[in-house]
Amino acid sequence: MKANWRAKPLAAFSFFLLLGCGTPREESPRTETKPQVREARVEVRGGRIHLADSDGRRLWEAQADSIEGDFLSGEGRMYKVKCTLLEADKPAVTAEAGEAAYRPDGQEVMLRGDVKAEWPDEGVNIHANQVTFNLEKRTIEARGDVRLSHREEHLQGSLLRTDVALGSVELTNSGEER
Repeated sequence: MKANWRAKPLAAFSFFLLLGCGTPREESPRTETKPQVREARVEVRGGRIHLADSDGRRLWEAQADSIEGDFLSGEGRMYKVKCTLLEADKPAVTAEAGEAAYRPDGQEVMLRGDVKAEWPDEGVNIHANQVTFNLEKRTIEARGDVRLSHREEHLQGSLLRTDVALGSVELTNSGEER
């Protein structure tokens, strides 16, 4: 009888041990699940930088006179930049700026210093102190002395928000929409 009494707990312990209940595990930190930001793939060739989404579609490419620091990690800058924002691997917006920085966490490229952006197929031009391309959301935000021109129409403001396709354009000046 004693053997049966001892055998049952031993059998139960062995069963739980096999299931993994009896072995200590390292606790993985619990994190809140958030939508995953697709990582940009990066290619640096001959003074040019190409950023692509995880499917290999090119999103943004640039060439600069000089690059300082580690641009791709967000710790560097590009100077005297000419760049192109691509839509379906075709140029949608071209831009020139004094400097560019990249924020990999938000997939944003920030252009500063007399930024000139152009939608060549649409005949739209923007001049601003700063322009930010959000590569994931496919949006553009211009700040500072913003000047928007389309053919013979010229508007000014301090903040412009649009999408790459120019489907929605919002230009404000001191809280006043135009």
